[in-house]
Amino acid sequence: KSLSTEEILNKLSRSLILLGKVLVPEMTTAESPAFHEDLEVHLRDVRQKYTVVVAPRHHAKSSVVACLFILWHIFLEDRFRWLLGMVGTPRQTIKHVVLISKTQGEAIKRLGTIKAVLGDEGDYSPKFRQIFGDWGEETAKRWTKAEVVLKDGTIITAHGMGQPVRGVKKKHLRPTLICADDTEDENNKKTDGAIMDNRRRLLQAIMPSLNIRTGRVVVIGTPLNTQCLVVHLQKAIGWRVLWYKNDAENNESKWYDSATKEWKTYEGVLWPEYISRQHMLKEKST
Repeated sequence: KSLSTEEILNKLSRSLILLGKVLVPEMTTAESPAFHEDLEVHLRDVRQKYTVVVAPRHHAKSSVVACLFILWHIFLEDRFRWLLGMVGTPRQTIKHVVLISKTQGEAIKRLGTIKAVLGDEGDYSPKFRQIFGDWGEETAKRWTKAEVVLKDGTIITAHGMGQPVRGVKKKHLRPTLICADDTEDENNKKTDGAIMDNRRRLLQAIMPSLNIRTGRVVVIGTPLNTQCLVVHLQKAIGWRVLWYKNDAENNESKWYDSATKEWKTYEGVLWPEYISRQHMLKEKST
């Protein structure tokens, strides 16, 4: 028996991993690791306002958060809230997503992945259009390199960490999701002052623009030093910190959740099908 569109939407709203397999199969060629499944459960916790995700490089945290989660937030979060009994209708509401990276150029690259799913210069996901309809460039109200305004008024903006913060709020529409992905590098954390500027920009300038009722912030990163943003936020009040790391020498992975303040150890590295223990040991020895 084939599923109805309603049944498909309900099913997709309950799983970012399934959403990726259906809409962007080329992004999910390797078997999804267990830590991705753990991460997506936390991301779908709509009651959690501030979340930090820390994981090693090349473990697809940006693909899960800065692509699949943003698509889920725009097209499926309202339905998921309805299934939980939090709202009276699954009707899709207007969203405002601010996608931040260390430079605007990097944020534009991440926005480009989302645009390719929706429909950008003839490139789009056929499955997305089959399920959700046409939300691409030809139907958009605005479609530029750094910002799109979809046909319902939903905004997605690519923003560099060092940019002036004016313009984050668009008229009456405050951000419903701020996704800060890989906001620091060797250039913007050279001095203690630069590190503090990064914190202030996010915590005192960008976050106050957030939608008070339903707005959420997700910060993704790999720790660069003990003073970097994701390490600092580990100690901040109100932030849920999800930290995943490898211990290749002992063939283990360690997961931390600030809600329990405990590290849990699991057999095998985080993503053995994609980045094996042998590969990590070889990289370490060279």
